[in-house]
Amino acid sequence: MLFVDFDKSLPEAGPIAARVGEAGRVVSATVLDMGEPVDLTGSSARFVAPYGESAVESPCSVEGCVASWPMPCFSEPGRFFGYVEVSKGETVATTHDIAVAVSEGAA
Repeated sequence: MLFVDFDKSLPEAGPIAARVGEAGRVVSATVLDMGEPVDLTGSSARFVAPYGESAVESPCSVEGCVASWPMPCFSEPGRFFGYVEVSKGETVATTHDIAVAVSEGAA
């Protein structure tokens, strides 16, 4: 399991290994704020990875302080960075970077 924090000064989390063209493997991360678990009850969340001119996204399920999402599909290999975006009411917060290492070939 990953640990991701709203503190952007932390080093990147991960990397999460992915393969070109594959999607759906569920990834979970404990969401922290300055090292303390965040209660995500009543929040919505999504994983976002800027990718070229757009981004790949995946909705998260939340339980307690854990956000889980199915990995979105990447169409080319490389090292990309994503984050978890958490929304509650009018407040939106994003975590520090999560590295995603996308490789060619079958698993």
